[in-house]
Amino acid sequence: MVLSGGNVDLGVVPGLIRRFETQAGRRLIVFVKVSDRPGGLAKLLTIFAEVGASVIDIDHVRDGVDLHVRETGVNAVLEVRGPDHAELLIDTVRNAGYEITAL
Repeated sequence: MVLSGGNVDLGVVPGLIRRFETQAGRRLIVFVKVSDRPGGLAKLLTIFAEVGASVIDIDHVRDGVDLHVRETGVNAVLEVRGPDHAELLIDTVRNAGYEITAL
């Protein structure tokens, strides 16, 4: 897609970027079950950082998901370098003892 001139709808541009990043394998969306205790989310974010992923967005999910009373769910949108990097991230999180699902 070529963007030129003043007729570009700037409200559409972020959606185009997200779509491109997803198709290129550079945007990864995951659901992770995390301990709902102080530091639980911080430990997960540390793993993301150590693997080299950038957090775009993060949401706590407590309703509508099968969770233990001491767990919370986390939906994370991450920027990764590509499909191999995404696979490395998922494997690393799983090997650290988390239940992770790519969405």
